[in-house]
Amino acid sequence: ADKYGSMRVDSATSLVIMVGHVHLRQANTEFYCDSAVMNRGKRIVEAFGSVHINDNDSVDVYSRYLLYHMDTKIAYLNENVRLTDSKSVLETNELTYDVNQKIGEYKNGGKVTTGTSVLTSGEGTYYTDLKDVYFKDSVKLVDPQYQLTSDTLLYNTNTGIATFVALTHIRDSANRKIV
Repeated sequence: ADKYGSMRVDSATSLVIMVGHVHLRQANTEFYCDSAVMNRGKRIVEAFGSVHINDNDSVDVYSRYLLYHMDTKIAYLNENVRLTDSKSVLETNELTYDVNQKIGEYKNGGKVTTGTSVLTSGEGTYYTDLKDVYFKDSVKLVDPQYQLTSDTLLYNTNTGIATFVALTHIRDSANRKIV
């Protein structure tokens, strides 16, 4: 960080405060942000502004706010969250990302863009190692060739294969109902 300092709040709470170009690392995961506060006793980090997690050079997560638990390696991200890998982009406003399992989960609406396909749903779980996204609650897939809606859908971002769990209907590019 450009500037940092420590502060003892009480006998059990010691904080490290970092400001400007903050860069933290835990194993193969790197964290960048504008400012951060690390609570050494609780083993948590709060990061603010231009938050970027680079997870093992394969997944990047961006947001405006992060609460990270160092022991469990669980990240809670808020505000303009984007999770990207080589094939797709997940956008949501709140995301829980498990660094150990490489799983991102949203519960308040999200969108995944892969090539020309755009998938939206109320909830979703992205298994980044497998490139599988499990969508549920008002799932919509829009592609130049077709549109579909479903209650649940499993989608592989590498292959573009959608597995229907509960299909409502499919429409062609002229918006005619097929199923």
